[in-house]
Amino acid sequence: MALTNSKQTAVEAFFEGAAMISDDWRKFVNFRTDNVAALKLAAMSGLGDVPSWNGTADLGSTAVSVDDHNQTSLSASQYAYQCRISRIDQADIPNLVADASRKIGMSIASTYASLAYTLLNSNPAVLSADMFATDHPLVGGGTRSNRTDSALDRTAFKAAIQAFRKWTNAQGQIQDLTEAGFYLVVPAELEETAKMIVSSPYNVVSNVQGEANISGTYNTEVIVSGKLSSLDANNWYLVSKAQTPFHFWERLAPEIRITEDPDTLHTKITCDFAVGTGGGPEPDGVYGGLVS
Repeated sequence: MALTNSKQTAVEAFFEGAAMISDDWRKFVNFRTDNVAALKLAAMSGLGDVPSWNGTADLGSTAVSVDDHNQTSLSASQYAYQCRISRIDQADIPNLVADASRKIGMSIASTYASLAYTLLNSNPAVLSADMFATDHPLVGGGTRSNRTDSALDRTAFKAAIQAFRKWTNAQGQIQDLTEAGFYLVVPAELEETAKMIVSSPYNVVSNVQGEANISGTYNTEVIVSGKLSSLDANNWYLVSKAQTPFHFWERLAPEIRITEDPDTLHTKITCDFAVGTGGGPEPDGVYGGLVS
């Protein structure tokens, strides 16, 4: 196979492989492609209620605090893979270049997913506490909570919805985050439970004939991943579709290269990329059931 043909075959197969792996994880992260050395994210923790104004008085002004304490900074890590295929193997095994490239595409897409679900499960630190905590401080005093230790059931789900109804930003302003809907992210072990909670038209818990299941009215999409199963099979997460504090930064997109080694005549398939993940600076938009 000519090198030019190998390149075309490899690229097509690579993207075919990448498309075989679910990318639902993109829904609960803020996916960034900024071309910078390090990605800095300011807290921008919201405002209180806007004050009244008489139309003539000088407007007061508040400086936006973006010092190191009020920032999250993401750094990217590099990843790379290379395989070598001899001329005789290409001749003996049909579609070997395409099959290898397809496997590489699947592996990279799966690596992206692993990084996203690992971030979600890691409960990363934000400005004042872990991402999921019961004591996130308010600027004016007091705390707010986005964590429970209850196992996923309809009662725990409704408690999470109520927390979003009353969610208070750092400045003390209540911001109802239920309008846009949610992603309920669970391991494979909780798939049936999650889908029963948000999909059943009836309240099977109360066992009252004809009583509606209110939990199914919040525009909630269930995202299931076996990758969470290997991290923790009991934890569950509710993420607002309006905003998320989980960030996935693609510094360098995957690039596949096909070269030929002049000494061994091996065809080399190489792919590399650079990404970074992180959470914060504020915990707005998520609620976690950390059961284990």
